[in-house]
Amino acid sequence: MEDLLKRQVTSTIDTGDTAFVLICTMLIMIMVPAIGLFYSGLSHSKNALYLIMLGVLSFSIVSIQWVLFGYSLIFSNSSNSFIGNLKNALFINVGSGPSSIAPSIPELVFSIFQCMFATITPAIALGSACHRINIIPLCIFIFAWTTFAYDPIAYWNWSQNGWLAKLGSLDFAGGTVIHITSGFTALTLSLYFKFKCGYSPESHKPRDIMSVFLGTLIVWFGWYGFNCGSALSADARSAHAFVTTNTSAVFGGITMVALKYFPNRGKCSIVDFCVGVFSGLIGVTPACGYVNIWASIIIGVVSPICCFMAFRIKTFFSFNDEFDVFATHAVSGIVGSILTGIFSSKKVADYNSWKIQGGWIDHNWKQVPIQLAAISTSALWSVVWTLIIVLAIEYLTPFKFLATKDDLVVGADDCALGESLYGYIECSKYERDPVILDLDFSNKLSETSDGGETV
Repeated sequence: MEDLLKRQVTSTIDTGDTAFVLICTMLIMIMVPAIGLFYSGLSHSKNALYLIMLGVLSFSIVSIQWVLFGYSLIFSNSSNSFIGNLKNALFINVGSGPSSIAPSIPELVFSIFQCMFATITPAIALGSACHRINIIPLCIFIFAWTTFAYDPIAYWNWSQNGWLAKLGSLDFAGGTVIHITSGFTALTLSLYFKFKCGYSPESHKPRDIMSVFLGTLIVWFGWYGFNCGSALSADARSAHAFVTTNTSAVFGGITMVALKYFPNRGKCSIVDFCVGVFSGLIGVTPACGYVNIWASIIIGVVSPICCFMAFRIKTFFSFNDEFDVFATHAVSGIVGSILTGIFSSKKVADYNSWKIQGGWIDHNWKQVPIQLAAISTSALWSVVWTLIIVLAIEYLTPFKFLATKDDLVVGADDCALGESLYGYIECSKYERDPVILDLDFSNKLSETSDGGETV
């Protein structure tokens, strides 16, 4: 009994904080399949199920990698400024004791919370590209990319000894680590496909706007766990992150609808609102625990404006980023990271005794250059390793990385999964006639004149 009382006195673990972070972990978990649902709604019918499968594969493969050595590479106690060690591989030294980063929760809770961040990143990055990649190379890419691209970038920014963390880079919930990294990976894959195969951008209306809306709704709901949970405690700072997240999201949605109002001939698109919400959420992700609420309004307006401009640039250069992953995630993440350097406040960070030097509003003029250093190095690292992994799979393994043109005509659902989301059409019946197989029946049958959208 005396030993039990001693442990109770000396332990720093707070049951309320532990429960809060576990709930946030579950909220982030549902975001992963929801991303697949969102992409599925935007896609052709012939690829819809494969995009849902992407979320399942990303979650499963990265979770395995995380237990094997991913967590150890990012959060082991290493003096190295570049990458961690294998001390915590297989969770051997991860137990119920307090986390060194968040002493009020067990390290097991901290580790599984961070695992959810890792699982969603490849799902975001591969949205526009996965239907062009054969399924075995896709699985290899997810595992290798998480190891060589995501893990070092996460260590630089979030480990206590990471060189960007020591430099003073601010990324509260993953604007750089997740969104800039995944966005530049998507851009690299899109340019690789254009160079390798000469694909032109596909032009089609979203297959199922209800899936787009439901995917956005679930992701939006989970994003509160994504951002609020990054405070790692149930306190005023997590509540503040909730308010800034919500504020930026709604301003983002309304701003994007306003930007598209005249190009859409005076119609308000629900898809544009969903994309704007994503842009606002991404923009505020690095900032939500650092900036005042009024600053989140600026982030929620500026992010979709820059995102909208990036859409036009993509059209000009004619590369196939079908779901605008780069324009939405990378551009909004860059905007959010830079504005974090401007608007981060020492007062807000101090809500849970987190000490920072603040941004330009606190006369810390070096913060924006530090943010730019984090942006550029993370982007470059993800681009280089994306190319290395793709070329290694293509030329050093027996697997073909790219799907054949015939497979692209038939669709990834049939070729990779042997299943279809809305009933199965026997391909041999039409002898793979591209005229027939390219028809998007859901769009043809359910087009309405209301906003030019489908349900």
